[in-house]
Parts: sequence; C-alpha cells; structure tokens
Amino acid sequence: MIKVAILGKPNVGKSSLFNRIVKRRDAIISEKAGTTRDIKKRIVNIDDDYEDFILLDTGGLEKRDELFEKVKEKALLTAKEADLILYLVDAKTIPDEEEKKYFRALQKLNKPLILVVDDDEGIRSLLTQILVNAGYEVITAENGKEAIELAKKKKPDLITMDLMMPVMDGETAIKHLREDEELRHIPIVIVSVLSKKEPPADAYLEKPIDEEHFLEIVHTLLSDKKTPTTRPCLVVKEEGEKIPQKAILLCSGEIIYCNKEEVFLKIEAGFKGTVVIPYALYHEIDVVKLSKEQNVQVVIV
Repeated sequence: MIKVAILGKPNVGKSSLFNRIVKRRDAIISEKAGTTRDIKKRIVNIDDDYEDFILLDTGGLEKRDELFEKVKEKALLTAKEADLILYLVDAKTIPDEEEKKYFRALQKLNKPLILVVDDDEGIRSLLTQILVNAGYEVITAENGKEAIELAKKKKPDLITMDLMMPVMDGETAIKHLREDEELRHIPIVIVSVLSKKEPPADAYLEKPIDEEHFLEIVHTLLSDKKTPTTRPCLVVKEEGEKIPQKAILLCSGEIIYCNKEEVFLKIEAGFKGTVVIPYALYHEIDVVKLSKEQNVQVVIV
C-alpha cells in the first residue's frame, strides 16, 4: 500500500490537512508549536475507483531544542519510507534558508544514485542531464579506476560504463566490480561505441544512445533490484551439461530449463523473470537483444 507523508515546519496546517483527508478530527490541532510529536497513521479511501493508501501526519521540522530535534528526526525517517511527500509551507511568509535546506534534503531522499563512467566530458554531461531530469541523483567518474573508488565510497544503485578509457578501461573495471562482494550486485549498463558483448553486464547500449530506451533500461534494472528475488529463473543449458551451482543459488523462485535455441521462444510465450546463462554459452546467445526485453533480467555465471 502506498505511503503518503505530510511534512513541514510547525503550525503550517499539516494536522488540519490530515483531518480533511481522513474526513474526521483525528489529529490534534493547536496554535502551539510542537503539539504533534508522534507519527499518526491512517488508511484512507478517497474513492472506490482508487486504491487505499496510508496517510502519515508528522511533527514539525524545526531545530529548537532536544525534544524538537527528536521530533524532526522521526519526521525525516518517516519521509524516507514514504512513496509520496506532501510538503506544506506557510503562504503568508517567504521560506527561510532553514526551510529550503529541509526541502532540498527531502528532494534527495530515496533517489537512486547512478554512477556515470566515461572519459568523454560531453557524454558524461549528456547522461547526467538525462538522468537528473528523470529524477535520479548522479555522480561521475572519468575512468575505471576512479569508478571503483567512487563505487566503494558511495555504493551507487546502478553504474553506466564506457569501455574505452585511459588509466583503466571499462572491461577491467567491471571485472573488479564483479569480484567485490559488496559491489558485485550493482547493475551495470555498458554505454559504448563498441558493439562487442563482453564483458558481461546487465545491459548494453551503443552510442549514440536513444534517450527513451536508455531510461527504460535504467528504470527496469532499478526496479528489478528493489523486487525480492522470488521471480522465476530460465536457466539455459545444453543436454548433458552441468549447471553451475551459482546459477541455482541465484534462483529462489521456480527454475525452468531450456537450451539456447529456446530462450527467445520462452520469452515470446510470456516468460518474465531472470534468464541465467552459463559463461560457456554466453557468446552463442544474442545477449544485447535479450537485455532489451521488458521484464527480463539477464545474469551470466
């Protein structure tokens, strides 16, 4: 169920709005700042045509004393867990610097962090602009070595990787990332002029990129990352071949086996989930085409 949190400084009408939405006098209203200290939660049904949602009333965001500090921390924690934030301001006054600071902090909450790696400043700027406009937070690196250092420090949710770069190329960087226990789970999208299918990544895009397709891939990979891994697995194998133990460990849902010729037939028939490809068969399957399929995640072991 979607969570909607009401935030703002004290006495801007948060509890009044909460009461109007739940259609009863539920939250206490007072002219005294700090009346609301705990989080009030109610399930709301606006109309039978819409799904119910959880509405959360929070205490005021204000730095005054120890009590207000705890109320503020609780409100910010609630905001972090919310799917939608309603931020209220007093229309009679101009927001001060403290309020602007809160608003900027809330803007960054739960934004997926994407690491863009490319030695070309123009490409870095282009990808950054596309991603920021789509609501993502972006950090950049000029080569593979810098990318690994940033990934260890910032733990991005996704990485876009060029292949041809000085100092350390993308192929070497991906190898290091996949060998790191803390970083190996991060989805990687190769964005390169090279059309080769290696090193193994979650998706491949040739420059110049199609903006809509690029964002679609990013969104899909990030959604897959948030989804619990109970999706079915399509494990590619040839008759008589032994399945890598790692492939079995990856699959917590139903496991379906097929040969390399049947992969796209299964997808056309409606398969949605994770396609697991042993590295020995990697070059015999069009992974680029496969990575473009919606609701399909590709894992190479």
